[in-house]
Amino acid sequence: MAPTTDGGLPCTYTPEQVRQILHLSTTETVYKLLNSGELGGVKVGSLWRISQEHLNAFLGSEPRLDPMTTAVVERWVADLGTLTEKQRDTIAAVFASAPPRRGT
Repeated sequence: MAPTTDGGLPCTYTPEQVRQILHLSTTETVYKLLNSGELGGVKVGSLWRISQEHLNAFLGSEPRLDPMTTAVVERWVADLGTLTEKQRDTIAAVFASAPPRRGT
């Protein structure tokens, strides 16, 4: 169950509050995350609101590689015919857990 305010309403944050929680230097980064869909939120008119549930999902989300990098890695791993399947799986797991490249 999502955290609630004292009045029983779901806890929500403004982009500025999320910026502070995430220790980001600008609110623009929060808007980029919202517009890209990486951070969930609800737009009410021209205002964004981010629920605690959306923030938790963002903070707990798995790092992702961009599709181009993923395709290159999968091809590279597939071409490593001299390795065992377990070794190939280990290499793929290492690349899959790499932090995403931000701002590119």
